[in-house]
Amino acid sequence: SGWRPGWSTDYVAFAIAAKLGVKEVIVAGKPDFVYDSDPVKNPKAKKFEQMNWQEYSQQMYQQKQQELVGPFAQKAVDALRKVIEEEKYTHVFKSDTFYDAPKTDDLIPKVAKKLGVTIPAQPQQPGGGGIPRN
Repeated sequence: SGWRPGWSTDYVAFAIAAKLGVKEVIVAGKPDFVYDSDPVKNPKAKKFEQMNWQEYSQQMYQQKQQELVGPFAQKAVDALRKVIEEEKYTHVFKSDTFYDAPKTDDLIPKVAKKLGVTIPAQPQQPGGGGIPRN
C-alpha cells in the first residue's frame, strides 16, 4: 500500500512520475507476465513468460515506433498506390521500406505531393554537383 490510507503504491509512483514530467511509467504487477499488447483488450495477446531487459526494451521500442509511425506509414502506402494507379505503373519494386521505380521516374515527389509534404532541396556538393540518390 501507499504511504497514505487509500493510496496505492501505483498511485504514488504515478504522482512522482507526473511531478518529474515522466511521459511513460512501467508498472510491474498485474498481469503476472509481459504481453505484446493489452491482454484485456486483445484476448490473442502473446504472453512472454520469460524476458530479459534487452528483449523488453526492444519490444517497447517497436510498440512506440508503431504507435508514432503506423498512421503515417499507411497514408504513405495509400498515396503511393494512388500514384501507381494514376501513372499506370505495372511494376514498382520494394527495396527495404521504400518503393523504387526506374531512376528516370522518381515517384517520391508525387507521393509527397499527395501527402502534402514539401521535400527540402538537396544540398550541393563542393564543386556544384548534386548528391546522387541511391
